[in-house]
Parts: sequence; structure tokens; C-alpha cells
Amino acid sequence: MTSADLTAGIDPAREKVHLSPPAGEPGFGENHAFWIHDEAQGIQIISHLNTAEDIGDFGQRLAKLSVSFPDGRLYQLREYGAGCSEDVAGSGNLRYRCLEPFRRWSCHFAGAMDDVTVVHNYRTGNVLDLPRVPVRFDVDTTMVAPAWLQGSMVEGGLGVATAYIGGERYEQLFRASGTLVVGGREYAINGFGNRTHRYGARDLSASAK
Repeated sequence: MTSADLTAGIDPAREKVHLSPPAGEPGFGENHAFWIHDEAQGIQIISHLNTAEDIGDFGQRLAKLSVSFPDGRLYQLREYGAGCSEDVAGSGNLRYRCLEPFRRWSCHFAGAMDDVTVVHNYRTGNVLDLPRVPVRFDVDTTMVAPAWLQGSMVEGGLGVATAYIGGERYEQLFRASGTLVVGGREYAINGFGNRTHRYGARDLSASAK
């Protein structure tokens, strides 16, 4: 697998994080996402990092993160923050680092998340003042299949969906290993998942439909 071409013809430079929007491309944005699943334990870590052009600060990223367990526990977070470089997409607490284009990425988070477990909130009767739980994870991902550029396998490409997708978007399957700590309890993560990377101008106006 180490000698296989996992780029699917995509320029490895595309893995670089955009630190500023390209000139002459209004509405340009970028997002990365990792879906990590440990099948043996039923643990899922789902996270997204989106550029914050909506608040007028492209240098920041909007982090959206959830950690779920098969017993119904669910933790979520939504926050803005900075911390990007060419090889790191970050929002302060959540960071994705490119270790080798199209081959290896690492995912790191250290912060506090909202406990939105339904059973817990039903019993306490308070859904507005959610308890905060310390969470940390360090997960390494190793790609196991070539990247898939959306529209590349469809005759004529994405068509009208191009405006909604917002430029180019590719996905890639990976194996994942690392640790997750929730409320002081540590879990070894060994599983698989899927990542996405999108960059370009997105047009959600009626004229684009």
C-alpha cells in the first residue's frame, strides 16, 4: 500500500490549508471533516472545521464536534477559533494535521464539550444549563484507498450540484488508531472512517438552483 498512488490524480498541493481566500473568488470557503468509528466499542467521533467567512474572519474556523457512545451518551461542541497553518486546519481546541498528503493525517482535540445525553437532561429537567465534560482525543489516520473527487465518476460531472458543493470536494477512507478521554476515562480507539476536504466558492442563491 505504501507504493500505491492514493492521490487519484489530485495535486498533493491541494492538501495544503488555505490561510486566505484566493483573489477574485467571492464566497470562497474551505472545510475539512473526519468521521471516526470504532466498531468494536461502538464509539463515534464526528468533527468538522469550516472557514468562518460568515463572520468575516477567514483566518478562524468553525468547529463542530460530536462524540457518541452506544449506551446513549452524547457530547457536542460548536465554537470558533484560530490556529491554522499550511499543514494544520485548526480552531484552537480542534486540529487536523497533514503528516503526508493523501496518506496520513492526525486529529487532536482538548477542551470541554456539552453533555447533551437525552436521558441525563430528561432526569435533571434542565436542558438549558448543560453540564460540561472535559474531552481529549489524539487519533492518527492512515489512508487505505485513493481519494475520490466528487463528480469524477459521473458523466457530465456534478451539473447544478456544483454550486452547492462549492468548488472541489474529495473523500478518502482511512484506518484510525489513538486514544479518547472523556470525563477522566480513557478509551483506546482502533477503527476506520472517512474524511472530506472541500474548497471553492459556494453559491446557495436561488439563481444557482
